[in-house]
Amino acid sequence: MAACGRRSKTCSARALDALERLRSAEAELALQAFRATEAQGDGLIRRSISGRELIDGGFPEDVALAVAHDVSAAALVLCNGAYRLFRKAGPAGV
Repeated sequence: MAACGRRSKTCSARALDALERLRSAEAELALQAFRATEAQGDGLIRRSISGRELIDGGFPEDVALAVAHDVSAAALVLCNGAYRLFRKAGPAGV
């Protein structure tokens, strides 16, 4: 998220922390998995069966998009059956 300043993987975790009140059990599990594997970088996903299938099938851009960090200042949050835009304000309203 842009609110975190310079791009870093720890920034992604801080951005997810901002959604703490809105996280489902599944989202909490995903966050814990992200934190546990964050130091390994995107190689873990690229080496996974799904990652290899996508890359070998001609969709390396999809894998690159899936492993990208801190590329958006907003996230969609499912709320009462509809997706709502969640945006954390940063410096200068970013």
